[in-house]
Amino acid sequence: MHLRRTSAARGMVGTKRSPIFCGSTMVELLVTIAIIMLLMGILLPAVQSARESGRRGQCQQNLRQVALGLLAYHDVHGRFPYGGWGHHWVGVPERGTGSRQPGGWIYSILPYIEESELHSFGSGQSREAADELYSQRLQTPLCLLVCPSRRPCSAWPIADRYAYVRTPKPFGNVALVARADYAINAGTSHVFSFSGPADLNQGDDLEFWRNAPYPKSFTGISHLRIAASIRSVADGTSKTYLLGDKHLDAESYTTGTSPGDNESLYAGYCTDLHRFAGVIENMKLSLSPYASPLNDNAMPDNGPANFIRFGSAHPAGFNMVHCDGSAHFLAIDVDPEVHFRAGHRRDDGRPLASLD
Repeated sequence: MHLRRTSAARGMVGTKRSPIFCGSTMVELLVTIAIIMLLMGILLPAVQSARESGRRGQCQQNLRQVALGLLAYHDVHGRFPYGGWGHHWVGVPERGTGSRQPGGWIYSILPYIEESELHSFGSGQSREAADELYSQRLQTPLCLLVCPSRRPCSAWPIADRYAYVRTPKPFGNVALVARADYAINAGTSHVFSFSGPADLNQGDDLEFWRNAPYPKSFTGISHLRIAASIRSVADGTSKTYLLGDKHLDAESYTTGTSPGDNESLYAGYCTDLHRFAGVIENMKLSLSPYASPLNDNAMPDNGPANFIRFGSAHPAGFNMVHCDGSAHFLAIDVDPEVHFRAGHRRDDGRPLASLD
């Protein structure tokens, strides 16, 4: 008799064991969740770092390909591409590649980066047809010119304060434009904003350009309606910047509100497409001549305007390609004088006070 149990007794035993069983399962679940969260906290930064390393590598590969286009252009024309006429203008296919070309260096190298068809959009067309085809080009992004760490390859809005970008000279009518994350080395002298001539006839008038605000001394690779050749890179092609990542405030990635990111990538000379390693004129004002590179999230400093400088969205550094085609990831805190001299193609190690 003592071995027999009633149903009630069996139920009581089950009732007593159930809370204990559920309690231990909850503890185990909480411990498991805590372990998973800990592992995620450890692994997530590593995953993010690996992804950024891949994006940085893709950015550097982009720059190498653009540099090859620039060097191929140089092989054909004996110099690097001109900077174009000014920020009110875009490329015109019938006007060749010399000083008569209103478009900037990116427009000029399109045939050398497998974009010949894009380069020719609007060629020989009447006003209405040209407007349509030029507009199509202006809104066509080139992923080769976009840093994957910064923003998607897309067209972006035009800020109201830069309304002229919507109707550039000579053709185009757009609400969005494609932009570039890379800039050519414009040197270390005379930063300015220049809209360009009023029309094509004025642009062909040499007298107009005699009064244009050229830099006192052109020390870079491409600038307003001028360009350097490899022969003029006296410091050596392995020591002189060709192009690289441009700085852009992180809050301005998609807005078009930065004066260094408001034009299209097909525009003429502008700080969207040309950047500086220094402003030598500042020395006469007892100011620093260095235009040190900046991370996109950096706080403004007392140096030259942020929108004329090189820099990047990459943590700790930025990509640059030298005139020999070699690509380098440089520390964002690179010595400012080393950076300055890499942007000056003929400083020859002379004291800065003796440079022009």
